[in-house]
Amino acid sequence: MESYLKEQNDLDFDLLEPGDLLLVANPTDFPFVRYMFFWSHVGIVTEQGVVDAIRDPRGEYVEEQQSGTVQRVPFRVYRANHDIIALRVKCSREKHVAAARYAVDKLGLPYSPTLRSIFFGRGDITHYSCASLVWQAYLTQGIDLDPLPGKSYLIIFPAVLLRSPHIEIIARGTRYRPITKCWRNRRLVMERLWFEHLLRADIDTMIH
Repeated sequence: MESYLKEQNDLDFDLLEPGDLLLVANPTDFPFVRYMFFWSHVGIVTEQGVVDAIRDPRGEYVEEQQSGTVQRVPFRVYRANHDIIALRVKCSREKHVAAARYAVDKLGLPYSPTLRSIFFGRGDITHYSCASLVWQAYLTQGIDLDPLPGKSYLIIFPAVLLRSPHIEIIARGTRYRPITKCWRNRRLVMERLWFEHLLRADIDTMIH
């Protein structure tokens, strides 16, 4: 499978503006998350990189990340993700900038410490998961990114942000090269078809 990977994904990062959201997915994600939701993590674009909340460092630039906190990382950390999609919230530029500033103001605060706090504490402002951080950033601007608004006591997953009526897709990227249909590639082909058609992950299967 490694022969089908490029050095970095091909998302056009020049399109990004402060307040944009980046959803990512990788083969190293927890299997349950990967095969039931696909998109496993989200960050918010700022003037200087991406702000996100992580429990454990991930990807190929572990040394540039922190553990269990809201952090800011350079764009190269996100360029290393296998699949990535850029989202823009349908609102004014002023609100985009304010949402990004909200996330920056939370730098150094802890990642949600327990499963209970992740599942039922997305409104807590003393700790954050990756999704609750961006959800709260826009909620302060009067925009509820939950596709089912009014359920603020329930968990919000990165993947559900894609279904919000306030969201539009502005770009996609992948590290996969074109994948030919043959028996050696059958698992990879089946995975890509599962993600695109069953999970509606809005990715290019890269199958040719």
